[in-house]
Amino acid sequence: MDRVLGDPTSTNLTSSGKFTAAVTKLLPANPIRQFTIWRHIYGLQFSRRRVLGGFTFQQTASLRKRLPSSVRDKIRWDSAFGEHVVSVSVESVSPGRALEIADGHFYGLELLFAMLVGEPRRGLSVRVTRPTEARGTAFVTLSSDNAVRWGYAAEGTELHIVDLSREPFTDRFVRHLFALFAKSQCAGLESRVKTAVIWIGKGTIARTSSEQLVCYCTALEALLVMQDHTFVSPSVVSSLAEYCAYLISSDGPQRRRIDRLVRKVYRARSAVSHHGSESTKRQSVVTARNIAVELTSCVLKLVHQGVSTDDAMKAHIETLKYDRSSRPQSRGRLKTSKRRARNPAAD
Repeated sequence: MDRVLGDPTSTNLTSSGKFTAAVTKLLPANPIRQFTIWRHIYGLQFSRRRVLGGFTFQQTASLRKRLPSSVRDKIRWDSAFGEHVVSVSVESVSPGRALEIADGHFYGLELLFAMLVGEPRRGLSVRVTRPTEARGTAFVTLSSDNAVRWGYAAEGTELHIVDLSREPFTDRFVRHLFALFAKSQCAGLESRVKTAVIWIGKGTIARTSSEQLVCYCTALEALLVMQDHTFVSPSVVSSLAEYCAYLISSDGPQRRRIDRLVRKVYRARSAVSHHGSESTKRQSVVTARNIAVELTSCVLKLVHQGVSTDDAMKAHIETLKYDRSSRPQSRGRLKTSKRRARNPAAD
């Protein structure tokens, strides 16, 4: 940076992009490599290797066989790893940066499990260990040039066991969600879906009903708010309610009921955000979560139908509003655990 700033021609670097490009040219060129990172994962059960999106779930014994003996003999397998590991592949110029990227993927994975099978206010259903200085469970990184790096991570906490061989993990839309969380970047409606899942997961593990409600409403906004707003105005709530109604249901009376429910949820959210209310009716939280999950399903289904941008989704909604011959299909809904598979309007 000093060399760039001291260059007489640096006055021509009028934008941050040009300045960054100039500094980048002076940095040593490190090749981008692919790294596969394994971490211990708590709370799952499965009898064979399973791949969901970009994540691979396998027995720890399989990882142990893959590693060279020089590394394998140094790891305290019985105490450092549990029965299962999860891995994801990322691209980076260094092992340290690869771990940072993978850490983001694994955090998203935990929140995805929280949305799919989590119990409200019980914390994360599935935990992936994180790298720390504490000696506990281990992680392993294998680069594309077969360089192996390993270390230790803090212990996690197992809450209950999730079976990957059963629903909702056999559903193709759920598999698509796992693929989103294995990507470093998503665009268009896929990015909206990924952000919504993160907020639904955060709401599921939040400790208070007020926090949960705000998270679920944020998920709705992540899916449907088309412009940047500093606050959610009545006109924005009106649009949200209308969009939710038309995307979730094709039945007129049902749409009107969903519209009313969304407005009711936002009145409760306003009491929390603007008036400092610390208590929220449990029914409002349940309704908000059900609508957020169902809407996430509907938007993901649009992606499968080739609707991938904000403008395309708005056009689709306008078609639903004014063309009676065009109705959303009832099949292909995102499946969560059976206790979640209810119509939001029923709440």
